[in-house]
Amino acid sequence: MDVAKTEKLLESIFPEVIGAVITVDPSNMRVNLCPVNFQAVSTKYEHPLTVCLGLGNNSYTLKNILAHGQFVYAYPSPGQLKDVIYCGTVSGHKSNKLKDTKLQFAESTKVSPPNLQNAVINFECELQHSYIVGNFTLVVGLVKHIEGSLSETQKIYSLGGTKYGTVIIDKVIQESR
Repeated sequence: MDVAKTEKLLESIFPEVIGAVITVDPSNMRVNLCPVNFQAVSTKYEHPLTVCLGLGNNSYTLKNILAHGQFVYAYPSPGQLKDVIYCGTVSGHKSNKLKDTKLQFAESTKVSPPNLQNAVINFECELQHSYIVGNFTLVVGLVKHIEGSLSETQKIYSLGGTKYGTVIIDKVIQESR
């Protein structure tokens, strides 16, 4: 495989939505948040509603999900960008990184990890499957409950490299299937 060509082609995946995985460490009940962009959420046409995440095989977030069997997947709002990105630079296994942020949480309805307050949407999930694929483990969660904001609809996107922003739809090119 041509490495230079592959890297150039992979740039076409941007913008890519940034999400946040919220877990609880069952050994001390400490909440952890990890930003991710390796994810997929099923649509209203797919039942049951699921969330699929790709997490590093040795990540603290994956260990929490496998041990606890639950997680919340959220789409943070633009005002949460700085704190969400910070959470991706510090391991929650080594410190309580959330105390150094302004992020706030609310009790979930169906799972023990909390929802991210002021997020666009929170998917409360129970672990259904996990599959090791190379350096990552794919985690599939069954959505048990959804919470969100009807007023906050702007998600955060990675624009490539260290650039982040929001996306504005400039033109609808089709309105039906």
